[in-house]
Amino acid sequence: MASRKSQISQYQSENADLSAYANVVQNERGESVLRINWDLIDQVTDPDKGARIEEYVSQMEEWFDSLEEAEDALWDIEDAVEEIK
Repeated sequence: MASRKSQISQYQSENADLSAYANVVQNERGESVLRINWDLIDQVTDPDKGARIEEYVSQMEEWFDSLEEAEDALWDIEDAVEEIK
């Protein structure tokens, strides 16, 4: 999971000019969430930039989904261990 977070951070750094369109933020409970700024995306008229944004958002969603799945699996394991105790 740490390597996935590292990949996301590196990808965000490499695409810093796109961070206004999608980025990972902490919610009020301290959890990482993917924030996508659809209003800003809707304002883009340049097709090349739109394609870059689409690629960026898609990749971020894919990685973030895999992180959530990994966290869910860890919680399931923790629950199973508690049941065994």
